[in-house]
Amino acid sequence: MLGILSANRLQFIHSAADFSELFKKAMCHHFYNHLEEFKILYPLQFGFREKKFSTTHALISITEFFGQSIDNSEFGCGIFVDNPIN
Repeated sequence: MLGILSANRLQFIHSAADFSELFKKAMCHHFYNHLEEFKILYPLQFGFREKKFSTTHALISITEFFGQSIDNSEFGCGIFVDNPIN
């Protein structure tokens, strides 16, 4: 009897974790849509955004910027900061 109760309890905990994950995804999607709708994010924020805002697009954007600077005989400069996670 104790084994059956323990198994049911574990099943409930597992279901709660699944629900938590679905809830997290729904909230993240809703929050992201809110940020996009009200244009809260910086237009050139890359990395976590969908569609045309991947990290690859960030590299393409900076490469085009420096290429245009060279073509126009202008000075191009970049400061790149990486915050390591300890």
